[in-house]
Amino acid sequence: MKRILLAALAVAAVLPVVPARATTTPVLRGTHTFPVAEALPCAGVCSYLVPHTSDPEAFVASWNLLEDDPQDRQTTFACTEPSPAGSFLDVTLNVPSKANFLKIEATPTIDWDIVLCLPGNKGMVAFEDVPYLEDCPAGCLTVIQLRIRPATGKKPAQYSKLVLRAYNFSDVQDLTATWGFYTV
Repeated sequence: MKRILLAALAVAAVLPVVPARATTTPVLRGTHTFPVAEALPCAGVCSYLVPHTSDPEAFVASWNLLEDDPQDRQTTFACTEPSPAGSFLDVTLNVPSKANFLKIEATPTIDWDIVLCLPGNKGMVAFEDVPYLEDCPAGCLTVIQLRIRPATGKKPAQYSKLVLRAYNFSDVQDLTATWGFYTV
């Protein structure tokens, strides 16, 4: 029984990795640098960390957008009510109609926060995934990974454009983000 369990665990650990590497095809990739001279640190007053008049009860941001958590409303303010002005920068990403996966990576010197928004401040699509503070206090790789619906037949793609927004939380250096759209 113990051998079966160990074998099952080994297979489960390998399976998610092998197919993605074997069948991942880049559709469109790019790099963008967010200049620190154009985005002053927002630290404790970033829009996703302060209460808003539209939802004064939500104060502490929740980073796990996969759960149906009322505090996620606060985090979405990073896209719907971005502030303070001059603390964040945007770049619009044109989504290829055949892509079904997006991966964004950035490694700040100290701390930038990246979010993926709908154009026109209409909502949040994803928030960065970062290690816990005790595991990496500064300069940690931040990642956004997202499955997207490609165009199929008469059905349009899920997104035609997305906005990558970078908030300078407390950094003194530019942030370079790389992104790639793939078919998986």
